Amino acid sequence: MNAPVRGLPSDVLVEIFRVYLTTPSIPMDDEVGAPPSPFTLMAVCASWRTTVLFTPVLWSNMKIVAHGDPYSGVNISSSDAERARSWMARLGNHSWSLRLRIESEAANDH
Repeated sequence: MNAPVRGLPSDVLVEIFRVYLTTPSIPMDDEVGAPPSPFTLMAVCASWRTTVLFTPVLWSNMKIVAHGDPYSGVNISSSDAERARSWMARLGNHSWSLRLRIESEAANDH
């Protein structure tokens, strides 16, 4: 039996994805250490992956978690930097925004 979500038109699915990715009240997921992202949606199934990959507007709000001190230096991992490059490549001509959360190194030592 197919899940009801499979019957949704792609424009409705894209709107649901857009709300998930842009709603400010959805916090960064501290449990997995990552904010909601198109990569999370792409991991669900092949159909969602295709929809996300070919919908530039879903890539317009980038969220990155960095570590360090904003006054003396911030470290962004090479995997996050590569993810950002991939993100930017999918934007096309769409405008974009960046949300950067800086976590103190001292807080991570506990």
